[in-house]
This record gives sequence, C-alpha cells and structure tokens, in this order.
Amino acid sequence: MLLLALEQSSPQGSVALLEAARLLGQLSWPDERRQQSRQLLNHLRLLLEQTAVAVAQIDVIAVGLGPGSYSGLRVALAVAQGLALPDGRRIYGLSSAWALAEDFLMAEPEASAMIIGDARRQHLWARVFKRLPGRRVGALKPWLLPRPEDPTALCTAAWLTPYWARIGALLRAQAAESVRLLEGARVPTAAMVGLSAWRRLQSGLPSETLAPIYLHSAVAKPPASAAAFCPGSQPRGSATK
Repeated sequence: MLLLALEQSSPQGSVALLEAARLLGQLSWPDERRQQSRQLLNHLRLLLEQTAVAVAQIDVIAVGLGPGSYSGLRVALAVAQGLALPDGRRIYGLSSAWALAEDFLMAEPEASAMIIGDARRQHLWARVFKRLPGRRVGALKPWLLPRPEDPTALCTAAWLTPYWARIGALLRAQAAESVRLLEGARVPTAAMVGLSAWRRLQSGLPSETLAPIYLHSAVAKPPASAAAFCPGSQPRGSATK
C-alpha cells in the first residue's frame, strides 16, 4: 500500500510518502498562511519527484484534521480531495493531535500524554491520550481544564504542545511537579499522520469525518493552577514548604 500523508495543522507543514509502515520520504517547511496552497503543492511535487512515485500509484491519501490552523487544514483537505477525485482514491482523515500522541506514546515510557493547543482568546484546548494493550492508543474526550473528565491525567500525563512559543510560559506555570513537561514545540508531522492512518486501516477503523476539527469556542480554559487537582503537589517553580 502506497500512502500519501498531508499535515498542515501546526506552524510546520509537511508531506510524506509511506509504503505500508515504511517511510519513503518526507518534506517539511515553516507554514506561511498566505502561501499555504503553493507551499503544499510545491513540496508535494518535489516529494513525488524524489521518490519517483506518480500520483496514479498512490492508494490512500491520509490527512491530519487538527485541531490547529483552520486555513491550513482546509488547504490540506482541498488538495487531498483534488488528488483523490479523478480516480476515486480513498482519503483517510484523523486527528493530528492523535498522531502526535501516538508517536510519543510508542516511544516513551509514559502511559498517557496530554496534547495542548492554543484556542486563542486566552483559551486552550486539551486532550489526553492513553497507551492501551496491543500497542494501541485511546483518547479521552476533550475537556475543560477546571472540570476534566479524568483529573488525575493532569498529574500523571506528559504535556506536549505544538505552540510552545505562544503558550509555553503558561504551561510552565500550570504544570504540577509530577508532570513531565516537554519544553519546545512538538509538532505533528505527515509521517506521524501517515503511520497512524496505516495502523488504523490495518485495525479496520474508519476515517474520521473529513472536515477540520474546528474549535470555534474554547474547549479548555486554564484554571488558576492545574496543580490544584494533584494532591500534595504545587505548580512547577513554586517555593517548597
């Protein structure tokens, strides 16, 4: 199976080509909102040239659905649909945050990871992903940080964000001492999206709805301190009594 993956949810866009679970090539670039279509198409053309693969040979197109840059997600979906339409090629969509969390949990010792994003207007979105038996990953529903579905996730999950430049300082203030806070931007890539899509296809899981995951209203609002949910813990950097 030849799988083309497109990812434009974060400040870094990327395209990748996989043969089953084997990465054949990937190109990435800093996202520029006014050039998103041109950047994606130019890098896609270059990737196909470098791998000597024609569009007609591609079996599935995987696309990251966000949450993230709404314009970037729309461009990626439009390109995927344009490539798929002539031959009725399959498009497989999945959350970019899921792909990022799965990549992390398959390589790190933590049992859970929380992906946190910038929903603008001084709000955040967040979702917790957990490692399941059989090298699988499951997700809790997005929740409001003041009233999370699973409060202990705030205390035990590793925290990752693609938007460190914008919200890193806030996360430092919010993270309890028990949290592993990964500093610096951790962005989902097309290779992550493609590999996650391939795993899900092998498991018979359907594509998510082919539409950007759009957080028109905030799904997570930071409390005074996330550490308040962690008994006996304090915010990172606070004085120890």
